[in-house]
Amino acid sequence: GGRQQQQRTKPKPPPPELYPIKNDLNVARLGAKKYPDPHSKNVWLIVFYKNDDRASVNAKPVVAKLAEGLGGTIKVGAVNCGTPTEARFCEGKGVENGDLPVYSLVLNGEDHIFPNAGTRPTVKALHEFAMEQMPFDLVHNINRVDQLQTKLLAPHREPLESTRQTMRAAPAVMLLTDKYDTSSLYVSLAYQ
Repeated sequence: GGRQQQQRTKPKPPPPELYPIKNDLNVARLGAKKYPDPHSKNVWLIVFYKNDDRASVNAKPVVAKLAEGLGGTIKVGAVNCGTPTEARFCEGKGVENGDLPVYSLVLNGEDHIFPNAGTRPTVKALHEFAMEQMPFDLVHNINRVDQLQTKLLAPHREPLESTRQTMRAAPAVMLLTDKYDTSSLYVSLAYQ
């Protein structure tokens, strides 16, 4: 009688933390106190989750594989929306607890939410989303000598889309390559 009732009312232990502060997944633990802002020198892909949400738990392997595949080109972070403080922060970011996990790419302090919140995207879909948001306007392809003056040496008068600031004359790095497209690694370095 009494012993069984005690066992039934015993609270369940909290679920394990999906992305602990110290982890080997290369996923940084973020939140209201530590979140990318306009001064962040990295592009971030953030997953908003709850430890006790089945879809969030099922998404962990995707997030881990994505973090490994991005290899630091884009930093990967996680915000636990399951605590009262962070739940308010998540709501402020437009993240609803019923739609978890939600993915956002943060560039210049602005969140770009992955479409189809609440679905389980593939690593490929998240990677493509991240690459579409990268600030490729920071990199100039120069194919002819006359473009050196117009594209590289002259200060930019138009604001760059990715930073919304006009560039002043500044040092430049020139990468000589036989590749036509610029790697996201170099775009990430240009952003920093």
